[in-house]
Amino acid sequence: MNEKNEREKFKEELDLAVFNKTVKKTKRKVLFRHILISVIVTVVVGFGFKLTSDWLIQYRINKWYEEELFLTVIREPNVQVTGANYTYDAFKATARTLVTKKVGGRIIPWDKIETYIYPFRDPRAKDPSGGNFGTYNEDTKQWDMIHEATGKRVAGFFHPDIMYENLPNNMNLLSKMRKDQYIEMAISFDQAYTLKEVENFFQKKHLNWLWLNSFSKDRIKAENETNSMLREISTTTGYGIPYPIELSDTIIRTLQSWKKLQPDNPAVSSLLNITNDKKGNLKTENLEIIGVIISGEPSELLQYKDQPFVRASSLGATVDKY
Repeated sequence: MNEKNEREKFKEELDLAVFNKTVKKTKRKVLFRHILISVIVTVVVGFGFKLTSDWLIQYRINKWYEEELFLTVIREPNVQVTGANYTYDAFKATARTLVTKKVGGRIIPWDKIETYIYPFRDPRAKDPSGGNFGTYNEDTKQWDMIHEATGKRVAGFFHPDIMYENLPNNMNLLSKMRKDQYIEMAISFDQAYTLKEVENFFQKKHLNWLWLNSFSKDRIKAENETNSMLREISTTTGYGIPYPIELSDTIIRTLQSWKKLQPDNPAVSSLLNITNDKKGNLKTENLEIIGVIISGEPSELLQYKDQPFVRASSLGATVDKY
């Protein structure tokens, strides 16, 4: 009897051991399955997130390049954006852009812009490598604007309806300049002119940039009520477009996008003022041009000295021909 009980007890213990072993094996299989599923889900989700992130970054790059760099070209006189180089990491792209000026037949490096572009928030730009600062010229009793990065002069504009204590006439400097240089000069007009009239004033090879009348009546009134010294320092504000003029689909599309998505953006209302019908109807014949950037050899530009349409002339960057 005892022997039978011992056999049964042994059998029960053996069955229990087999059961426990089976349970442990099953647990390991379940654990492995859960780990495998977790890894697969993590990989799929991570891959999906990376694809989504990359797509959003590329979308934002295209949007940023079209809008922000376009704004750079129309806001800064006579500059060109020469494209951008991109580096990527897991959560952003870094765009490095070179901004140049064309003066006569030479290209001058002007600024470097570094922008961080993210998938889920707005791009963030580092400060440009060069800002402008003013130095008071005792000889001319005027402010000269200097570009910090290059040390070159920055040409200024003077609106025909805003009063200034002193208006520069830097055309007088041309006869003193070397013949082996190219000169950039900002010409401010005595009133607004059409493109056809401007092309009659200047040789087309000398025209680089057209300053457009983006000033509202309220802004002109406010400018005239400010201190005259501040008006002289702030002579480079406004918007313009490169010449030869190309009112491309990009410009139209960008402005339409701004009108819909950024109705409170001051740049939108200012840009709508650049046409003489004040409705943003961007056609060549509607543009109000109140100044230009010209460039060339000093002897070539002397022909525009003392012309009746010139209210002020401001020397900009200079560069050696060779």
